[in-house]
Amino acid sequence: MTAHSPRAGYGTAPAAPGRGRSAHEACRSRSKPTLQSACSNATLLRRVCPRGRRYVALLTRPGMAALFRIVIAELPRFPELGEAHFERGKMPYFDSVRRYLDTENALGTAKLDDTELAATQFLGMISNYVFWPRMLLMNWSPDDASMAHVVDEAVLMMEARYGLANTTD
Repeated sequence: MTAHSPRAGYGTAPAAPGRGRSAHEACRSRSKPTLQSACSNATLLRRVCPRGRRYVALLTRPGMAALFRIVIAELPRFPELGEAHFERGKMPYFDSVRRYLDTENALGTAKLDDTELAATQFLGMISNYVFWPRMLLMNWSPDDASMAHVVDEAVLMMEARYGLANTTD
């Protein structure tokens, strides 16, 4: 595992079975907003777009910001709560993007030296607009079109950085 891996530092404390599971499961089961996909399938790398859209749907579920605040507040007392939240929340999306990028890299349709870093960059571009401002700004609520645009731009950044048309090798 590389130093910038989102898993770095996790797994060092034993997790209590079920702790944090019920709150996270309740948040995941609530209704999800729908976003219309504006991503073009012009290139293979653009197929990462639906993963970005699903990540937006996770981050904007009702109660998700409140759940993050609770987890962050209780982290000093219950570190396993944060680990459980991470493993059931972000990690499935991260793994999906990383596996997709691994496949594209193996097929030769993208050039990536570090798919973990690339997956982190992609999801970070999305969450830095869609989610993290909600932690400090109670009224932060971008509309669906703005969130779809952020995903489109994250895909374009990935193509610019990792697409074969943009490599010099």
